[in-house]
This record gives sequence, C-alpha cells and structure tokens, in this order.
Amino acid sequence: MSQNSSVKVLIADREYPLKVNENELDQVKDAESEIKQRLKTLKASYQVKEKQDLLAMCLLQMVVEKNQKSPDSDNNKDIYSKIEDLESFVSDYLKK
Repeated sequence: MSQNSSVKVLIADREYPLKVNENELDQVKDAESEIKQRLKTLKASYQVKEKQDLLAMCLLQMVVEKNQKSPDSDNNKDIYSKIEDLESFVSDYLKK
C-alpha cells in the first residue's frame, strides 16, 4: 500500500500543493517539468506574455497530442469484441 506524499508543484509562477501517492511522485514531477518546458517554448515562439494564454495553448497542445496517440473508442470496441469472441471460442473448445 502506497502512502500519500505532500508535494508543491510550481506552474506558471504559481504554487499548487498536492497530495499524491508516492508511486506517482515521479510522474507529477515529470509533468511539472514538461509543462514548464512547453510554456517556455510557447512563450518564445509566440511572444505571448499572459500566463493564462500560455497555459491554454499548452493544454490544447497536450490534449491534441494525447488524442493522436490514443486509439479511438470504436477501435477499442472492435478489439474487445474480438477478444470476447476468442475467449468464447477457447472456452467452448475446452468444454469438449
């Protein structure tokens, strides 16, 4: 059983106190670093000074990338259907 750890995350010059599982601590720190880097890159590329605008651009960029990486839900349903068919086939075969 993992314990909760208190951590402070600094994003766009604002500090956010969080409680996370110890096994998630590295992921939170990595996310913090990635967001900081993206904000720095966006600020340099687009000359945007408002932090809220930079955060919105960063969020949009990350969600688009996430959606490109994850397969669509119809594809998942098709895979689950095939797995269920295979499971049924194997179960029926073993019953014989």
